[in-house]
Amino acid sequence: PKGHYRLGSALAAAERWAEAQQALRRGIQLAPDNPDMEKKMKHVEQKCVEEVKRRAKQMRMDRRDLALKLQEARRKDKELATLNQLKQGMASPDWDIEDHQWRPTCFPHMRKAKLDRDEFLKDPKNKVIHSYVTALADLDAPKKALPLLQDKCRIGKYDRAIQSCLQERPGSRVLSLGAGTGILQLLAARGGAAHICAFERSHMLFRMAKQSMAANQHLLDTSVIHLVDRPLHMCYSQRPVEASAEYGEPVQLDEEADVLITDMFDHNVLGMRVLDAVDHAAKHILRPGAVILPAKVHVKAMLVDMRIGKVSGLDLSYLNSYRWHPQHEKLYVHRESYLRISAPFDVCTIDLQTRVDALTTSGDEEDSVESILNSEKVETLQVEAQKSGCWNAVLMWFHLELDKDTTLASWDPTTDENNTMDGFGSSWGQAVQYIDETTVQGGESILLQVRQDQHQIYFETDPPQSRPHHAWVPRWHFDMVLDEQRNSTYENAVKNAIQLKRDMGQHPVQVLDVGAGSGLLSMISARAGADYVTGAEISAHMCDVGVLSEVMNGFAAKCTIVNQDSRYMDVLRKPDGTAPDMKRKADILVYEVFDSGLIGEGALHLVHHAQQKLLQENATLVPMAATVYAQPLEMRIKDVSGLDFQQANRWRWRPDYEGMELERCKDAWFPLAESSPVFDFDFYDIEGCMRNHEKRFEAKVSRSGTFNAIAFWFKLYLDEETVLDTSPYGNKGATWQQAIQFFEEVRVEEGDSLWLIAKHDSYGISFEVDDSTIDRMSCRTGVPQYDPVWFQRVHRVQQLNKELMKAVAQNPREYRSFAIAAVQMGSRPWDLDMDTDPAADFCTRFMS
Repeated sequence: PKGHYRLGSALAAAERWAEAQQALRRGIQLAPDNPDMEKKMKHVEQKCVEEVKRRAKQMRMDRRDLALKLQEARRKDKELATLNQLKQGMASPDWDIEDHQWRPTCFPHMRKAKLDRDEFLKDPKNKVIHSYVTALADLDAPKKALPLLQDKCRIGKYDRAIQSCLQERPGSRVLSLGAGTGILQLLAARGGAAHICAFERSHMLFRMAKQSMAANQHLLDTSVIHLVDRPLHMCYSQRPVEASAEYGEPVQLDEEADVLITDMFDHNVLGMRVLDAVDHAAKHILRPGAVILPAKVHVKAMLVDMRIGKVSGLDLSYLNSYRWHPQHEKLYVHRESYLRISAPFDVCTIDLQTRVDALTTSGDEEDSVESILNSEKVETLQVEAQKSGCWNAVLMWFHLELDKDTTLASWDPTTDENNTMDGFGSSWGQAVQYIDETTVQGGESILLQVRQDQHQIYFETDPPQSRPHHAWVPRWHFDMVLDEQRNSTYENAVKNAIQLKRDMGQHPVQVLDVGAGSGLLSMISARAGADYVTGAEISAHMCDVGVLSEVMNGFAAKCTIVNQDSRYMDVLRKPDGTAPDMKRKADILVYEVFDSGLIGEGALHLVHHAQQKLLQENATLVPMAATVYAQPLEMRIKDVSGLDFQQANRWRWRPDYEGMELERCKDAWFPLAESSPVFDFDFYDIEGCMRNHEKRFEAKVSRSGTFNAIAFWFKLYLDEETVLDTSPYGNKGATWQQAIQFFEEVRVEEGDSLWLIAKHDSYGISFEVDDSTIDRMSCRTGVPQYDPVWFQRVHRVQQLNKELMKAVAQNPREYRSFAIAAVQMGSRPWDLDMDTDPAADFCTRFMS
């Protein structure tokens, strides 16, 4: 025993802890009761644990250093390729290579720095962009308002509160400030209001409300409604407002109002600038003593962990740095995977009634008015962490106090636990503000500063957030990587393909992963036994994520990501001397570049080029084939709280299909016939797949209704045994929605034959109704396919969009000026008289 003790002590002195542990362990076996040996053993074991941690930390540092070097090397390769392209084209651009590499930056503090509207709009480019985004918001507003009409809880509670208010105040004159659809003024008219002055937020919402009024003339007296087609801030009944160069002369209304009704709230609470609207109404339109519905807004929040960790046994936490938003992101949290770190807590209360009372009685005392309008409040809260963990987001929702008996919430944490949307206004969604990751212990008190001003509720930690953001990853990407069904199915198919190659004597086995993204499928392929994996990813910041994920998970020797559109890759040296993108052709092609309509992301073109340039003749394709199914539906709004809103369906139409999760909104649609297979794609015969094809098929109507949509989805055959199905009738994952194409409405009866035409080219699938088989005049419902004024304006905006996108694509300096403006608009939209959501969406487009 003494010899082992001496050997262990010597090895410990040399800091060879693992060997010292082995020597002492043998000594303890010979002398189990030796106290000196046991004491030495405890010391050595502790040092062994520390050494393992040190080596793991060093390994992580080495891997991260390698990832950064690979990223830098890839950027230099990209710079060289750009220079070579310019030389070959004999071009002399008016921009530098640094302009080409520039990326926009969004800082958290930008939400607190006020923008000067006049100064911003002095730049002609900014003025064009501002007009463009405002026009897009106007065109999108009616379609985005449609979920409100399907929110039974929201409409029902507003209806009860309006009826109660008007019964207590008979003969009232009502001012309605709507979020869209025009339903508030119709509910007030039904409740007995003597007169209603109604405003909507945009011109297209005005048209939508006007159509709803016309459709309900036979149900109630709409003559009491005065729908004003002017911005609210240009109207008054007392205290005149100044003329505007942009909007012209102000409009004087007939009388003051006794009751103000508004639902101008979004998931951000104040993102539709509801306080600006209420303040103007109180100062210029409402009479003293007027009441407002809702009287108060109670804002609540909760600290949550919404990070990505291990996915299919691989660490994808490096995606979390791209999980941010210029404002509060809109989520439906019952669909999300998250961990509650704190209990719900009160954030603030916005007392609208007190605000109205103060402003209607303030007279012309400017100091008094300014003190009311200067409503920025900063409060520090102490929030207790209920459990240990790491939080990275504040989840926020609100309760509207409509009257003393009626409260309407945008979310209820207790109903969410039961996975139900009953009992709260489901159309609003919930707001999430992302925070830099912070580790907490259960019971720890967290300091959280809340800033509430006229237009936003903003959370700030101690110390404040300071991480800049240069790129944004769309929400669907997080849903995709968290889809365990998709991941495991692909992994099984890749394993089968690699094993088949091994059984055929293939060595080495090389995989090409097209659309590599985060590198998940590349790492799955390497783990399944591939000798080498080349990933192709067109997005530079997704390449950064993919490289970091592959290196940190230990796949640096097997996996490489090329920042290139795979259609321009080759295994041959380029004419300009640039090295080939791959050393040899791949034996297996793995690709997941499918949208809800299967081929809308150019999957056929990617496979076609790969087969021609990048794959061996006997290469295996994963997936190998797909079948597309289609089904006619009725998906339309009819009766809403006893009112006719069928005319709102004209605002659904878009020229292309859109993705929708039908399994989550089963009350909003029903099938009119059985589903039918329409196209089979054999990706091994890619030439045949790319040919334009047309198929006429019959849908036998099994239920009478109004046909206005076709849903289509697909089965993806990864191999002969492995299938992914995106049907709304199965148990699919979150990656794919179903594709929906809307049509002009046609009445159909049970037993009718509805003849449809399915078409596809190399980029998309579309459907038509065979008009030779129906008499449209006798089958029409009176609802047109789309609003004609809207359609004309869409055409004009599309022309402007083409010009802007052409300028951005051709000149990096143009992109730079557009991106800077987009970030400024996304950070402080209200300073530019814009609603929060459209400006934030435009910002993320430039950051993605």
